[in-house]
Amino acid sequence: MPYAGSKPMATSRAEADILVVAAMSRELTALKRAAPRSVTLLETGEGVANAERSLESRLEREISRAVLSIGFAGALSTAFEIGDLVIANKIHDSQAQPDAALLKSAAAIKTGWPLHFGSAVTSDTILWQKVQKSQLASSLGTDEVSFVDMESTAVLRPARGAFPDRSLNHRLIRRRPPN
Repeated sequence: MPYAGSKPMATSRAEADILVVAAMSRELTALKRAAPRSVTLLETGEGVANAERSLESRLEREISRAVLSIGFAGALSTAFEIGDLVIANKIHDSQAQPDAALLKSAAAIKTGWPLHFGSAVTSDTILWQKVQKSQLASSLGTDEVSFVDMESTAVLRPARGAFPDRSLNHRLIRRRPPN
């Protein structure tokens, strides 16, 4: 398995076709057991600065065909239930956006879990209280299907710079019960 803590293990370019990044080790747990050799896993650490630094460092050493950003996020829309999968089709406050062809391919995949497309909002703090998430959702305007995390903007920016036609960002939604 090409994973060792917060650093990817050495693999050849041919073996590192897809780079999967997540902020925390527990977001990569299932993939650590099942990822094929063509997938490299990278734990970036939480937040914009850690994600950007880790991914830029990795992309300086080795380029991958695609970058997938995975992890937990907070629902900003009532459309989501705990465990739903949401794929970002828009990243707020970012000039870089997910690739349309990869979004189309992702829509065709049958996962067995509810799948949504929505917009990602990056926060520099964990928004765990319902009132915080409600205020952020209200600031977005209309009934936009959206979620909040701490890394989307930071992951998409260097990924788009390295290979502008191949980055896709998606997050696993989890909602906390109301306080």
